[in-house]
Amino acid sequence: MKTKTFVLTAVLVLIAVLSSTGFAQKKVAQAGLTFLKVGVGARAAAMGESYTAVANDANSIFWNPAGLTSIEDHEIALSYTDWIADLKHQSMAGAWHFENIGTFAVSLVYMDYGEPINYTRRNDSETGFEIGSTFSPLEYVAGIGYSRQFTDKFSMGVHIKYAYQGLGVSTVTSGTESKDVSNEVSALAVDFGTMYLTGIKDLRFAVSISNFSKDLKYQEEAFQLPLTFRMGLAMSVWNVENQSISLSVDAIHPRDFSEQVHSGVEYWYNDLFALRGGYKYNNDAKGLTFGAGLNYQISESAGTLVIDYAYSAFSDIFGAVNRFSLGYKF
Repeated sequence: MKTKTFVLTAVLVLIAVLSSTGFAQKKVAQAGLTFLKVGVGARAAAMGESYTAVANDANSIFWNPAGLTSIEDHEIALSYTDWIADLKHQSMAGAWHFENIGTFAVSLVYMDYGEPINYTRRNDSETGFEIGSTFSPLEYVAGIGYSRQFTDKFSMGVHIKYAYQGLGVSTVTSGTESKDVSNEVSALAVDFGTMYLTGIKDLRFAVSISNFSKDLKYQEEAFQLPLTFRMGLAMSVWNVENQSISLSVDAIHPRDFSEQVHSGVEYWYNDLFALRGGYKYNNDAKGLTFGAGLNYQISESAGTLVIDYAYSAFSDIFGAVNRFSLGYKF
């Protein structure tokens, strides 16, 4: 009875968030280091980024650290995203499970801006600006995570990370004096997540909070990391012999945008081949996503190779985003 009441409450909260999405006021330009918002992993992206209650691999550390408890042995995941405007988003995650202790994980995300960028400075000329020297932005975040299953139904996880952004050196003029200022910020941030198995078939309820940290500041203007609260449900809705279909839905409350709902579906054949699709509601970019995955068992002793791909529609201006992931379970 308690379980059914809990699940009903969770569903009602999700419905409430969904119904209020269309009326929420957009909150823009209220966060920095926005590369932290780019979804990691082709599998999660293909499912519309509705991954909070699905998370069960090494990339769980980026979505819901509690999902790391689903890893039975060891796992490594590499991801590459061909992001908008020729930017490249790359990530790595590794997880190691220890019986009766928990699961430990490490993570790294790096943003590649490609060719150096020219400075633009204001001045008193006719154009009002001048083009200065070039610089190469540097953005990365590295972290460690830990998760543990406290009961047969409840798990918790935490991800502590160090985020850095460097935007080169600029010249600041005060009166008749000028000085060079290094534009860089860094901060410790924390992600936290829980996973609850309701006992109704394999229905999972999950909650995660990402990018909780102190305020940062460039010279004068303070800003915050893109703090994000997620609440999700996921469940298998069809199982026939060696085939299955699962559905997932996430209600998302970001710091710098109005509330969103993401939904996803995943089809598996013989735990070998997967097809995935999803949709992101109340999103400035187009919401359609889809992709596929392949699990290839090299041998019982050598482990399993995991290959995933995702396509995400973005906008008429920037086109689509393609993601590729490679994993190894051993």
